[in-house]
This record gives sequence, C-alpha cells and structure tokens, in this order.
Amino acid sequence: MRVHDVFTPGDYPKHTYVERDQGEHEKNLEFRLRGAACIISLSGPSKSGKSMLLNNVVDKLNYNLVTVHGSKINSVSDLWGNVLDELYAPESTEVSSTEEEETTKEGSAGIRTPVGEIGGGASKRDQQTTEKTDVHNRRGLSQVIDSVKLDEFVLFIDDAHYIDKELHTNISESIKDAYERGMSICVAYIPYRSDDLTRANPDLSGRIESINMDYWDSSDLKKIGEKGFKKLNLYPKELVLSNLSRESIGSPHLMQKLCLELCNEIGVYEKQEEMAPMDVKTEDLKNILRRTGSGMDYSTIYDIMSGGVAKRGGERNIFNFPKSESGDVYDVIVRVIASDPPKLTLDQNEIISTVEDICLSEKPQSGNLTQAIQRVDKWISESNGDEHVFEWVDDRKNLEIPDPYLLFYIRWSDELNMEPGLH
Repeated sequence: MRVHDVFTPGDYPKHTYVERDQGEHEKNLEFRLRGAACIISLSGPSKSGKSMLLNNVVDKLNYNLVTVHGSKINSVSDLWGNVLDELYAPESTEVSSTEEEETTKEGSAGIRTPVGEIGGGASKRDQQTTEKTDVHNRRGLSQVIDSVKLDEFVLFIDDAHYIDKELHTNISESIKDAYERGMSICVAYIPYRSDDLTRANPDLSGRIESINMDYWDSSDLKKIGEKGFKKLNLYPKELVLSNLSRESIGSPHLMQKLCLELCNEIGVYEKQEEMAPMDVKTEDLKNILRRTGSGMDYSTIYDIMSGGVAKRGGERNIFNFPKSESGDVYDVIVRVIASDPPKLTLDQNEIISTVEDICLSEKPQSGNLTQAIQRVDKWISESNGDEHVFEWVDDRKNLEIPDPYLLFYIRWSDELNMEPGLH
C-alpha cells in the first residue's frame, strides 16, 4: 500500500475517513436520502469535507452520484448537459425507420380475334421501400430522468457559489422542477451564500433541508493522522499529531496534505513491514510546513493585505518588530494574523493585545489600525469579488479569515520573515 493511497488530499479518503460528532452529519444525510425526493443544502467552509461526507453516505446506500461543479454552469442547459456528460449520454442520436409505398401501373390485356380484341385493362402492383433517418438532440432534464433510476440517484452541485448570481433564479427553478419530478439534489455552498437558492426562488422555502458544517476540531483532525499512519504501520508521537492538526487550521484537506508531505520528508513511501515509531524532528515538521506554504499561490492577496496599494505613494509611519524588522500599519496587520496560535477569527481585543507583543516601541493607535483593516477588506473585495477571504465584521469588531489555506500561506510561505512556533 502506497502513502498516496492512504493520504489523499483532494480525493475520497478511503482509509482515513473520520465521522465527526458521533456521525451526526452522516446519520442526518442518510436519513433524508433514504426517503422521498429532497433538496439538501450542504453549507460549510471551503475544503471542510462537504463532498467527502456526501460521497461516504451515497457509497453506503449504493446510490448513483453525479457531481457537477458550479464553475461549469453558465445556463440551465449547461447544468443538465453536464449531468448527461457524466452519464456518458451522446450529444445526439440517430433513429432510422423504413416506409413502404405501394405503386400501381395500369396496362391492357386481352385476346386478339378476327373481329377485334376481347378482354380489358390490367394493372401491376410494385412495393417501394424508403429509409428515413431522424436526428434527436439531447433533451436536458427530461432525458436525465429517463436515463436514471430516480430513487437511487443523487445530483450534487458542488461549489454552487461560483454560479453567477443572475442565473440563480433560472437554476433554482430548474432544480425545483427536477425535485418535483422525483430527483434528490444536494447543493454545496460556503456559509455566507447558503441561502442563495431560497432568495432566488422563495417557492423553495420550507422544501430545502440544511446541513451545516463547521471547521474541524483539532481532535478530529488528529484522527486522520492516527488512522493513516496506522495503515502504514507507523506510530507517530502525540506531539507530531498535535502540531500537524494545529497547523491544518480546521481543514481536513490540509491535514491530509501535511501527513502526506511528512511521509515524503522522512522517506516513507509505502506501508512498512512491521509497526515502528516515526522518527520526526522539529526541523522535519518545519520543512514540510515551509514547503507546503511556498507551494501555495496567494501572492496577489498577500500583496493587497500588506498594503501594496497604499505603499505606492505617501508618507508612512514605521513600526519596529523583533529581529530588526520594521514595517507600516499593514505589515502590523499581517503579523497579527500570522501570530501564534493560528486563528481564523480575531476579535478587537485579541488584535490589540497581539500588536502590543509584536511592536517593540511605538504602536499604531486602535482607530488607525481598524481603519487600515477596513481598507484591506475593501481592496480585497474589489479584487476578489464574492469570494470572501478577508473580512472585517464591524458589528462584532472581528477580523475573519474564512480560508484556512490563506492563513497557512501567511504563516508559512517565505513572504514574511517571521517563523511561527511549534509545540
């Protein structure tokens, strides 16, 4: 067994699937799919395991699952066209038929006698066969319904937040039509877009079942490592799993990736013959964290966060950091986000307290700091559109980083000369 078969970032974790909260999500989803046709909204942060949850339950039920990604849906016909592609339906079919036509030829027949011809007219009948070919194009939803066994079929629209908002009314109407004709449909959204279907089509209100998923706890992330390393006959120290789970920042996808990278770092590529302890040094962990961070590409967002727009002109106040480093208020913000422990939400008091720790002498005033955070929020929104990766929630005075991968990049890429600590 290869390590790539055990730790599978981006693919179904056959050997390392973990049921959270005593399997409540699995039980809830299975119960609904066993019943009549349903529409289910799976809401959760990016890479929090929504598609893996659905795959696990559908596999257990032995149903047929077809997945269509929101980024590929630009019209209603695209939606059902993509489903038909997954069902290997041809673009068109030809139906041949034959038509037989009977023709009659008139003539004369008789016996010639000395006084004339006795007899009358005669006719000859011929059969003429004509072949006809009709071309039938795809029929969208109707063809899908004719092609599957509806009580054992689930359509999954993943990353539905990528569908253009202007299309949501038509898409939601088509989903409603499919549901009323007996199809079960699961739609995956990120949390702040989870009500897009009902907002686009109020008729769906009360018909959609919601399953809300959150970031993973450290204890659940550890189970991924425990199960996977055990499959490989490896026994990791608790401290190794604690560091990996902490730096995965609530993402099972990231935990899978870090475990896989650790195997590469210590030279393990397949299952060991006998159970053995893992020889992992702190530097090994730092190497895989740095390598993983440097392999991500959030450079554009990082440039905006660190004040790339503001630094093109104007005088700036400079603040001093440890290791003879210095920077302006935007550099302060980035260092606050990168500080230990990694947190996806920071309230105003935590921000101010962290600023006290990282600025050696003069510090930015609280009001100026908040205004700078709000400007970064605005710049990133203008650059990234609807995809929230940085948000100042004014009524709660919270800074939120919804994407664990962005936070990981800030902490471990080579953009910032500030190495996070490990346990």
